[in-house]
Amino acid sequence: MVASVNEDGKPVSILDGAHDRLGVVDSATVRVARVIEVDAGGIPPEFEKLQPAYVLVRPTRAHPDPPSASATKALGARAVTHVGGDAAGRAWIAWARTAGAAVEVGPGADRLDSQGARLARESGVPLLVPTGVDRPSEDPTGAVALGYARRAAVGPKVVRNAAPAAEVTRGWPKRKA
Repeated sequence: MVASVNEDGKPVSILDGAHDRLGVVDSATVRVARVIEVDAGGIPPEFEKLQPAYVLVRPTRAHPDPPSASATKALGARAVTHVGGDAAGRAWIAWARTAGAAVEVGPGADRLDSQGARLARESGVPLLVPTGVDRPSEDPTGAVALGYARRAAVGPKVVRNAAPAAEVTRGWPKRKA
């Protein structure tokens, strides 16, 4: 994640110099995906220069509801993050289905639990399981999220980030020569 909006909808970004170094890491053996997380208000102007491979969308206090139909197309979001299993979460699951996006499952009030994951599966919406690679090794986020997906009877074909590399990298910017 190179940039996101916080729960208030305010942009948060890593240091500008780090964006340049990320481009250098991309090679024949290592792919670095620049991912940005935005809300239904759209992509902040300061994020556009980042050339993201993925756009994630999340509810915020500024924009708690899913994007409009026209904004959905402009965003091209691959997944919805920070959605709980309440009525608002069900609205985001319905939006994800029409947008062709996945929804995040995992521990915490701002992620779907196993019941929400089952609702997503029954609605034909794939899941995004946080891997926990950005957390200390003892952090249970990835394991709990995987457990929720399993309890919802979801297999690898329905977990967006467990797909084959060709599918995961579809739509990424072309490699530099």
